[in-house]
Amino acid sequence: MMAFVADPLTVKHVLKDNFNNYVKGPEMHSRLVELLGDGIFAVDGKMWEMQVGKGACFVDRARCSMLVVMVMVVVMVVMLVMVVLVVVVLVVV
Repeated sequence: MMAFVADPLTVKHVLKDNFNNYVKGPEMHSRLVELLGDGIFAVDGKMWEMQVGKGACFVDRARCSMLVVMVMVVVMVVMLVMVVLVVVVLVVV
């Protein structure tokens, strides 16, 4: 199951305060690792903690907020493109 959140407090809850409650699991990891490698966005647990530790000094609050917004916009655009493609396929077939 995938969820999208936009409220800053909810984003903080999912990505920082209770991250271990929102694991990606082996199936999602196998899909993400092909695209993103074993980086922070594809791993859970100790590997995630290691990745966060590596990047913590590079992320400040403003940049993190902007990154979240940018990722959300990209995801929404990709979803829109997928919907348009499905509609086109349905119309053509």
